Amino acid sequence: IGPDVQPGHSHSDTLSVLVTIDGIPLLTDSGVYTYEAGADRDYFRSAWAHNAPIINDTDPNEFWGSFRAGRREKRPEVTCSTPAVCSASRRQSSGEYHRSIRVLGETDLEILDHFNFIRATSVEIRFHLGSSEVKLQELEAGVYRVTLGNAVI
Repeated sequence: IGPDVQPGHSHSDTLSVLVTIDGIPLLTDSGVYTYEAGADRDYFRSAWAHNAPIINDTDPNEFWGSFRAGRREKRPEVTCSTPAVCSASRRQSSGEYHRSIRVLGETDLEILDHFNFIRATSVEIRFHLGSSEVKLQELEAGVYRVTLGNAVI
């Protein structure tokens, strides 16, 4: 979420994933958009504007105004066994969230999310598609096919 000495530029993007293939963004985040205080600034700093989990409809960080942050989640533990296999965990007071990402060959990317919460009543993850050329098709619950133009990714 940023350094302790300057949390004002922080966003709730912990464990968010960005994917680009041949210079075309497949999964992206919403960016900054504005520095002016208000609803738009609040949204673009929130977990809802990133490819990150939202547990119990609550942002994991607390923002005070346009450039201040209050309660902030701890840095995740990130490990990579190879450049193609990485995982990270985020701990909160009521449980833990774990994300692993594996590149499988030339065209497959696996993102696995595991939640272990005592009082979780809802979990939401938004994936922001980076281009109008990118299409998403749900194959089965929690399994998606992403296509870029005529190519299946």
